[in-house]
Amino acid sequence: MSCSFIENKDYQKSIDILLPKLDDKDPNLAFYYDTLSVAYYNLENYSVALDFSNLSINLDSNKDGVSIFLKNKTNPWILIDNQNGTKNKITNNVNKEPIRGFYIYRHV
Repeated sequence: MSCSFIENKDYQKSIDILLPKLDDKDPNLAFYYDTLSVAYYNLENYSVALDFSNLSINLDSNKDGVSIFLKNKTNPWILIDNQNGTKNKITNNVNKEPIRGFYIYRHV
């Protein structure tokens, strides 16, 4: 149900539904944490979005890469292969190319 609010861009409603149901990061509820992360991200509350995320931003990311990622913030996040061939890297480039200088990965 909360995913339909995400699809309709009613991010706060999704948060209002899911947040009271979650006490801690239960791995069986990972999908809900991703939904909360997307909702907070779209509300531009990036630090809370990362708290609910199963993503990591590497420290070697730089200002230029982060700027490009934020400039593309209305684009969907796309899971792509990392340099080792594991599909765990995130981009929001519409051409599905990695963002130079921005290194964000999903924990698999």
